[in-house]
Amino acid sequence: MSAAHGSCSAGKSRVAARHSTHARMVASGGNAVHVVGTFKHMGTDADFKLYLTTNVTQADFNMGYTMTGTLERGCRSTNTFQVTHFAVLRRCDHDATHLKNA
Repeated sequence: MSAAHGSCSAGKSRVAARHSTHARMVASGGNAVHVVGTFKHMGTDADFKLYLTTNVTQADFNMGYTMTGTLERGCRSTNTFQVTHFAVLRRCDHDATHLKNA
């Protein structure tokens, strides 16, 4: 499987503040996707790494997840990354959604 490259942007909005990031997405072999990005467009070094895979456990699949993975945040002073969050993508039942709206 050849790697595909793309770019993406994500945003998080609250009443008091708005946060945005720029990232690039790399689809790698083994049913995995890596998203690497920076906050506030500062520098070229990554501020975070998101790793997602379609290799989910039966329990995760039963809960509706199609991909699971981790989010790592970087520390500029030590130049290291630490896992800070568990990440999941939920399945979307398109047929049921379209039937409700029809």
